[in-house]
Order: sequence, then structure tokens, then C-alpha cells
Amino acid sequence: MSEAAPPPRHVLVAGAGGATGSAVLHELLGETNQDRVTVLTTRAFLQTTARLDHAVVRDAAGWADALPAADHAVIVFGTARRAREAVYWQPARADLLPLARALHARGVRSLEVVLAEGGLDVVERLEIQRIGFHTVTDRRRSTASVIASGQPRGIWPERLAAWMIHLVVSTMQQLMRGKR
Repeated sequence: MSEAAPPPRHVLVAGAGGATGSAVLHELLGETNQDRVTVLTTRAFLQTTARLDHAVVRDAAGWADALPAADHAVIVFGTARRAREAVYWQPARADLLPLARALHARGVRSLEVVLAEGGLDVVERLEIQRIGFHTVTDRRRSTASVIASGQPRGIWPERLAAWMIHLVVSTMQQLMRGKR
């Protein structure tokens, strides 16, 4: 007897910009399940893919009002790489606990915190558990793992394109390190 696939979830992502956030978003949208993903943004998208929605956060003080109901939330703490990534709302680390409370009030029962550096401290973890989340996952994604996770394993044009992009990025990084 085969095991039934879990029902699709509604996943909310805060902090989808930057290398870490875009890798998390790519991972969520690339999964074979049919989860619906909503990202918090600073302005509306004109067009998105079928499973991707957005919720606009207009100002820093009123972000709690923009949160939609969801089953699972992913909060990514990283830094934006380019100015165009400013379209994604990036929460500050100080927003973690207020954001967790607001998400729980909107129906979120499992929370994933993805950090580019460091990890949740004991106080943050205890407070998040006190809020009432069923599952709290603390993940750290280094830049190297973000780049490695983005490598396609598909047909040769995809691998060639990935190699070319990797070559350009690594060359640019070497040039930038040389200027310091």
C-alpha cells in the first residue's frame, strides 16, 4: 500500500531576498508538492507563477496587518544582494518574536527560522515555544550551501548555464576580494 502524499500547505515566507532567501524560495517552489507560497513584499508584483502569491507590507510599523493566514511560515534572516531585492520585505532580527506572535495569531502552527549566520539563542527558542508553535526548525544556510543547492542536475544546457553563472560569480568575487 502506498503512502498518501501530505495535503498542500500554505507557506508564508518573510525575508525572501538575498542569497539565503532566494535559495529558500527556490527550494519551496521547486518541490514536487503543491504547497502555495506567499512572500511578504514591499510592493505588489505585476505577475507571479501559479503557486506564488504576495502580501504587501506598506510600512515598518504596520507589517502585522499585512500577514495572511498560513499553515507554515519561514522567516529568513539574510541580507539583500541587489537593489532589486528590496521588493522583498526583510524582517530585522528584532522582529523575530513579534513576528512569531503575529504569525501564530494568524493560524501558523509550524515555524522555520533560516539564518545566514549564527543560530537562535536559548531565549529566542524558549519564547517561540511559549508562543505555542507545534514545530520550530532552526536552520543555518551558509553562502556555499546556497550556491551548491542551486546547481541543476538536469540536461546539459541547464548544467552549462549553471557552470557559466558560477564562473562569472566566482570571478566577480575574486575581483572584489582583490580590491579590498
